[in-house]
Amino acid sequence: GGGGGGGGGGGNMRMKHVSAFSDFSDEPWYHGDKSASDAVKRLKDEPIGSFLFRRKNKKRIPMCYKGADGKPHHVAISYTDDGRFGFEGVDDVDFGSLAELVRSRDSILRHPVYVDSYKGNAFEKHPAFHPGLAGTVAQKMLAVTDIGAYLFRPSLSHDQFSGYFVLSFKKENADSASKSCRHVRLRFSASNQLYMIDGLERVFPSLDALIEWKGKDVKKPIPYQRVYDEGAATPDAAGGSGGGGDKGADGGGDGGGGGGG
Repeated sequence: GGGGGGGGGGGNMRMKHVSAFSDFSDEPWYHGDKSASDAVKRLKDEPIGSFLFRRKNKKRIPMCYKGADGKPHHVAISYTDDGRFGFEGVDDVDFGSLAELVRSRDSILRHPVYVDSYKGNAFEKHPAFHPGLAGTVAQKMLAVTDIGAYLFRPSLSHDQFSGYFVLSFKKENADSASKSCRHVRLRFSASNQLYMIDGLERVFPSLDALIEWKGKDVKKPIPYQRVYDEGAATPDAAGGSGGGGDKGADGGGDGGGGGGG
């Protein structure tokens, strides 16, 4: 389970099963009843490969994306009652989720466009957020820090469409030094609930509430700029920061340094 809790933070938490994200209408890239013309306006200043989903009816979800020609394109996505998705009119395409469908076209669909109210960028604005940092590198950085040191990073074992981040922190562990580094997946929903995925999902109203609840486990942030300015444990020095090798230290649980991919 998660770390020891700062007193009083428990009121900000509730438990639910990991099926919480099965309903795509709560995803931050789903824009509800936005019209086709509004979707085009929303994509105007976004890069090529940007996309969003909008108003659904009983069997159809429109998708708008900016193609390689720089122009908006509209595609209809059909879905069934049992949760299968496909491109309308293409009978042999059948996916178990919208994320899976998007991944099948990842050379075209590269940048999900989130609703304006989405707070998922709270991670990227946090001074302890380390963009592009692999789990193996984070583990090496934490190995030379004090108990309670922590940082946030993107989950490189997921594509960016999934919107997952990771809290990596150093926790006292008598077994071995390697197991003292823990990694927990985090994710904001479109309704701005922060999910900590650790077996079951814990839900928090904000990033600050999560940090408060983790209490003594996360008390000393590792600022991104300070670490790299000092040249300590940079991705190059620590063995690279690419996506490969991240899965080994990108666990969904709080049970060990390596964790499960």
